[in-house]
Amino acid sequence: MKGAPQPLAQDWFEFSNAIEHARGASAVLEIGSRFGKSLEWLGTVSAKGSKLVSVDLPIDPYSQGVDVHGPLTRVCEKLLLHGHDVHQITGDSHDPNILKKVEGLGPFDFGFIDGD
Repeated sequence: MKGAPQPLAQDWFEFSNAIEHARGASAVLEIGSRFGKSLEWLGTVSAKGSKLVSVDLPIDPYSQGVDVHGPLTRVCEKLLLHGHDVHQITGDSHDPNILKKVEGLGPFDFGFIDGD
């Protein structure tokens, strides 16, 4: 993808090590995508046309109910335009129905758990 994604809330040293493990992956799962910044970074290092699966709640309980769905959707749309196979799943990662959806999209080469 052209241009660097937005800065992250994560510690850059830790996250840069994580994204090195995702480099070239063809199927990536992220649980806890929030605004999509880390998902966007994962999209920059994964293989062209890779599957990117995002799971997050529709409202961020840690940011006074801030809507994360809109910004995350825009990141997913951007990743689609860059040729990735993007799946945005909105819901609780503990919900059996959400787990079933995620399992149906697997297996994954790389998983980034940044949520509960």
